[in-house]
Amino acid sequence: MPESVEREGHEHPLTLLYCSLYTNEEVKTKRERGKASTSGNKRGGRGSAASELAAMLEAQREMERMQIELHMEMQRAKIAKKARKACLKLI
Repeated sequence: MPESVEREGHEHPLTLLYCSLYTNEEVKTKRERGKASTSGNKRGGRGSAASELAAMLEAQREMERMQIELHMEMQRAKIAKKARKACLKLI
């Protein structure tokens, strides 16, 4: 993802800041919970492969959710910017 963007009429590049709705503690708790559910299966074979696949799919879903949240936030910012610009034109 880009770290900065240049806009017309703006004299310097703008720094993009990305954030998550989750705090570090929430992420850490989810990680630990995931480790606990997969660490109990030590026999190997299909069970552990299924656990790894489930964990991978859950991580993929979480990444997709975060990408959607980022996209929605960027759209919200664009709409807010257009609204501010329209208000300034009315003045």
